[in-house]
Amino acid sequence: MLEITLWFWNWCYSVVYFNKDLAFSSAKQLFFTIGHELVHVSQFAAMANEASLLAKDLGFMELMEFHAYSYQNSLGGLELNSFPRNIVTSLVEKFPLYFDCLNYSNFKWTSTASFVYPF
Repeated sequence: MLEITLWFWNWCYSVVYFNKDLAFSSAKQLFFTIGHELVHVSQFAAMANEASLLAKDLGFMELMEFHAYSYQNSLGGLELNSFPRNIVTSLVEKFPLYFDCLNYSNFKWTSTASFVYPF
């Protein structure tokens, strides 16, 4: 596993853990990884306490992953979003109220981030 974000509902904060052997393999990978996890932090904040039960649903977690990997894809990590169309369609059907609101484009910070490789 590359990384994981934990949201503590009772205290309204997140903790992000990174696998040092994978997440820090390059500046570009670190940028993608941090962006991916920030999408999750934003998603949890947007849901507040209303979705604490949904967060235990594997399908709902897949929805969150789809949007986080879509953000990475938008930054240029094209190999990072391989969700087949039928899975995406099933996520839209299963979670119609959350599919759009958890999209990374709803979080203001995502429109200002860009990766410039320094080396």
